Amino acid sequence: MSEIQSWRFLVSRNQFIDYRTVVAPDFMCQANIASLLAKAAEGDRTNDDTIYYREIHGSKVCDLTIIYRVIEAQARDINAEIDGVLKDSFGREIYLIEGIVLKGIKLSISITFETLELNHQQLINDYRNFWEWVSPQPSILSEVTILEGEGNPLKYRPVPEYVISSLSSKSEKSNITSSSNPDQSSLRNKFYGSSLLTMLNQ
Repeated sequence: MSEIQSWRFLVSRNQFIDYRTVVAPDFMCQANIASLLAKAAEGDRTNDDTIYYREIHGSKVCDLTIIYRVIEAQARDINAEIDGVLKDSFGREIYLIEGIVLKGIKLSISITFETLELNHQQLINDYRNFWEWVSPQPSILSEVTILEGEGNPLKYRPVPEYVISSLSSKSEKSNITSSSNPDQSSLRNKFYGSSLLTMLNQ
């Protein structure tokens, strides 16, 4: 079996900054398309045995596959002496949309819970850094790692493919080829403010 290269990513918010791409692959940051992940990664909170699978077509770097989960941010990840779910300045629960980015379309690949947990531990270090931000900064770069496949594969929950129009490659404006169902847009509607949604879709 050939080695599979992957890059970690994270979309979340802190007390002061709304949902955005916190961590993105180095090649996406260099191409100035890190914000694409905040647009494409969406969905309800996932169960322990389920992950989202989404294909991104037409990116100016290459076609991409994102595999991710949506979980509650835990206060103990920021301060070991505090329990419960992290909340923003309005008292709303904060979610982590975390996973991996693969170059190309990788439908046949299997992802395990152990892989996501290892990825999570690396991302939490980045999130602690982000927690201190009071104004937007460039996304934190993630470097390539070799995907480990040991463990029980998780179930995929496919999301309609995300297709970027060739007419808008400079700004990475996008069109969804399949109509999104309410479940897939719920995280955006619930956790992104209307002003941010407008910004993401510009």
